[in-house]
Order: sequence, then structure tokens, then C-alpha cells
Amino acid sequence: MHETPLPRLSRRRFLTRTLLVGLGVTALPAAGALTACSPDRPEPDERMLEILGALRALDGSPAAPGSFLSTQADRVSAEVVRQCGTDPSDSCTASVGNVPTPAEKPSVASVRGMMTALLPEAADKDQAALLAGLFAAQATVADKDAGAPAVDWAVVDGPLSGSTPTELEDATSRIHEAIWLTGRILPTAGSSTSAVATVGTRLRRVRDALVTATGIPASAGYTFPSGAPSGADAVSVLHDAVHGVTVDLRRSVRTVSSEDRVTVAMWCAVSARCEVALEDALGEDPFAVAVRGE
Repeated sequence: MHETPLPRLSRRRFLTRTLLVGLGVTALPAAGALTACSPDRPEPDERMLEILGALRALDGSPAAPGSFLSTQADRVSAEVVRQCGTDPSDSCTASVGNVPTPAEKPSVASVRGMMTALLPEAADKDQAALLAGLFAAQATVADKDAGAPAVDWAVVDGPLSGSTPTELEDATSRIHEAIWLTGRILPTAGSSTSAVATVGTRLRRVRDALVTATGIPASAGYTFPSGAPSGADAVSVLHDAVHGVTVDLRRSVRTVSSEDRVTVAMWCAVSARCEVALEDALGEDPFAVAVRGE
């Protein structure tokens, strides 16, 4: 997997703040610019803390073995601190270290519900992208172990209400290619035939929704990325293509309107489940990835 770095504070903004401090000038924010987690009096986001507590309560659950849940908790903890500013006070860092766990052990499905509930009101684009990646990763937990189905197909099929960002157009082009690949390698997939067919079916459902939103058609033709491998090599090529779809969809969560974030995150979850189907076929550990779309 290749991690795609998220945008950081611009150099101009950083230098401006540094110069002002050096000159003894205090920059006053515009009215309404202060957030609940200002550098002066950090106030951790209670909903993120609730997610953090639930993840810690779930750690060790057989539904998601290994360090999957603890790694997710670490990412949420880091996000809470980030929202408190680059130099948070002890009160903020203490909060993430002493988050109470729920009285009743939550299910994976209930934690996913917390994430989708917060997505439309995420503090900023970075937090929205993180929540989408966490949600998509949690969607790879088997439905019977999670407590409820991960994918709401009514949401997947639903239209977007806002504008269509470039990232969604990129995702549409990628999903066309991935679907073509499923048909191309299916005859030589061997023991992975069922997984490849399942991936094709799931991707077509998302493709239809994407094309409705973007209007991007499939190209006249595609070529196999590296010759014509078969078996595990072909499945690996398909996995890389599907991962590209997941990455573009997660990026799109940063730029779609807030009311469309859950829909795009659900598309991202379907793509992540396609990745897992192929990882199972390749003998890889799906729970090694705590945030999908990186």
C-alpha cells in the first residue's frame, strides 16, 4: 500500500505566524473563527472522544484480531490532539489518555454508526477523510462479527446532492478500468474466480452511481498493465487497480459537500471490501490495514 500524504499548513501561513510572534504582534482571529479546540483553551471534540473510547473498548475483540482496533484508536487519538492545535495544553493530551470506555461493550456496527453520524459535521476536510478511511476499514469486518451489515445499498445507489469534484471523476475512470480488468482476468483466475466475480459485481454497483454523478464513460479500450499474467499475479494487478479506486474515493470525501460525505464514504467501503476479497484470495491479512484509501 502507498500512503498518500494529506496537505499540510502552507509555508506562507507558517511564516506569517512566526514573523508576527517574533515582532510581538498578536494576530486576532476574525469573528467566529475560533473553534472549540483553540490553542488557548483546547477542548477535545467529545464525539471523537466517544469514538476513541469505543475503539479502545473493542480492542481485543475476535471480530477484528491483531492491532487493527488499537491502531485505529491511535489514529483517532492523534486526530483529537491535532484539532487542539500544534501545541496543545496538558488538558487536551490528558483527555485522550483518560477517555472512559462505554459501560456496555459496543459492536463494530455501532462504532461505524458513530463515524457516519459525525462525517457530515467533521471539523475539517482532513478529519472527514480520516473518518472515511476508518469507516471503510471497519466495513471489511464480516457482517456477522460486526453486528450488522456494513454496506447500506440504498445509500450506495442514492444520488449526490452537491457538486462533483475532480477526484470523483478520477475515481470513475479508475473504476471503469478495474471492472474491465475483472472480465479480463476472470478466465485465468483459477481458485480466485469467485472472488474476482464478486469484485466485479460490487464495483458495477458503485460504477453506476458514479457515472450518474460524473457522466464519465468508459474508454474505448484498455490494455493489461503488464503483459498477460494469470492466477495470483493477475489478482494482484486487479487488487492494485481496486486500491486506486479506494484512494480516489477517500480523497473525494475531502471535497464533496458535507451532505454527500456519507454516500462517498459508503462507496469507499464497498471498494475496500473488494480489496479484502482479493486479499483473502492472495493469502494476505486484511486487518493489517487500519485506514483504507491511503
